[in-house]
Amino acid sequence: MVNRNKDVKFVYVQPNIQVDGREGLFDMNEWILEINKLKKTNPDAILMEYDGDIVSARNASIEGIGGTEYGVIHFVRYRMERPAVAKMTDEEFDVLKLDDDTFIVEDFSVLFDRQLGVAMVQKNKFAFSASVMSQYVTEVRQIYRNSPDDGQIEFRPVINKHAFDALKSKNAYKSLELKTANIAKVQSPLLKGLFNSQKAPEGVNITFSMSVGQSKTKQLPREFVDEVIEEVKTEFDSLSFASVSAGKTAETKKKTLKIVETDPINLLQGKIGDKKRFNLGESNNNHLVTAVVQTEMADLFSKKRAQLIKNVATNIVMPDTVE
Repeated sequence: MVNRNKDVKFVYVQPNIQVDGREGLFDMNEWILEINKLKKTNPDAILMEYDGDIVSARNASIEGIGGTEYGVIHFVRYRMERPAVAKMTDEEFDVLKLDDDTFIVEDFSVLFDRQLGVAMVQKNKFAFSASVMSQYVTEVRQIYRNSPDDGQIEFRPVINKHAFDALKSKNAYKSLELKTANIAKVQSPLLKGLFNSQKAPEGVNITFSMSVGQSKTKQLPREFVDEVIEEVKTEFDSLSFASVSAGKTAETKKKTLKIVETDPINLLQGKIGDKKRFNLGESNNNHLVTAVVQTEMADLFSKKRAQLIKNVATNIVMPDTVE
């Protein structure tokens, strides 16, 4: 047997709540306390249907890990589908037989540091996206508050404030290119419109590009590209590539403008994240022990804390103070 490893990525986000045009950072610890009450009185209320499957916060607690208090949530997706299995010599495949109450599962963990207002999310592309997590947290909150239209929660990535500094010295764009990582995850109406304009078959990831070609005088509409860039900052999970070619305008001897000092700028480099390699040993089991993952997450979180402090949003209003 071969010794196997599994690389896992993590992203840092801030849970934001919007109520009646006002917004602030949402207190996930309050949500954890309430979902545990709900779990005792109405277990079905913490189950949500998603894409034919069931998603749930299987466990949620407030724990001290490595000297820091975290809100810890273990999300699970219970798959309704049954995959096919076969031996290498089989001509036909069989559907994996499971009991009616047994499911194929995909999971991930979230650690929330209330002092920072930052959550660390384990990425698992086979589970569900940040937008689905936002929907789940929102719906559960609406249930325990008995208020179906009471606010929307969104998980926004923590961005390195200096990641876009290269754009500050530029005032002209020559090209823009975007590529989806998962077209179904795109939430921005603007970006959805751009990708839908390509008329690609459903389920296919799409590349959108626009350029002035080799022209040294033409440039893309600046306000439009600036708007796209702002939308990209909220779509890190749904894009695999985002880049602009940007430069400065300079006056020629003929009193016309040309674009100089053009550089390609990667728009996805700003998201603050982490990566950890886990050793699976010689086992063919690809699932990681949840407690082990959460302990490693706390260690990574503590090491990233200084960088996060420099880059987190400062509009800290811990609801439920947004009433």
